[in-house]
Amino acid sequence: MYEYKEILGIITIIIAVVSYSAYFFNIFTTCTLPRTTSWFIWGLLNTIAFFVQYESGAGYGAWVTGFTAVMCLAISAISFFKCDEHLTKYDWIPLLGAFIAIILWYITDDALIAIIITTVTYTLGFIPTLHNAYFHPEEETATTFGLNSLKFLISLFAIESLSLTTWLYPFTLVILNAILASVIVLRRK
Repeated sequence: MYEYKEILGIITIIIAVVSYSAYFFNIFTTCTLPRTTSWFIWGLLNTIAFFVQYESGAGYGAWVTGFTAVMCLAISAISFFKCDEHLTKYDWIPLLGAFIAIILWYITDDALIAIIITTVTYTLGFIPTLHNAYFHPEEETATTFGLNSLKFLISLFAIESLSLTTWLYPFTLVILNAILASVIVLRRK
């Protein structure tokens, strides 16, 4: 018999599969144009967050973060070959923040410091996509970001060992993804 937290973890993965299926479909069939650097940075940050959550006892609540890391890196790779874009200072700042988080986590062995830097960096890394969604809402997939908000909300209830280290990152992603989905929908109107 499954525990309810395990069931919630499974539900988050199912939502993620639906979410990213929609995004991949839109990349190849419509005009969704993912920013290579944003998705790479998100993949890197989700990887860091997954390992921090895992080591901090998040359990089933960390599953979706790990799955999201893989999907973000896959989207980044596809985008690299599909889209022509240039790097801006808004790309370099979050990328630098991701590497700083890794280095500080390694040096201090403090998961909380790593997750705070990762969360702040993720928020900064969101700026280019939010900017793009505001001015070119047709290039983004609102469904994916709305479902991402939902999956991370559910993942909060799947966390086995609740602490600032395990809930801060997914909580922030609930808010950021909801904002982005809202901007896309509202700007299309």
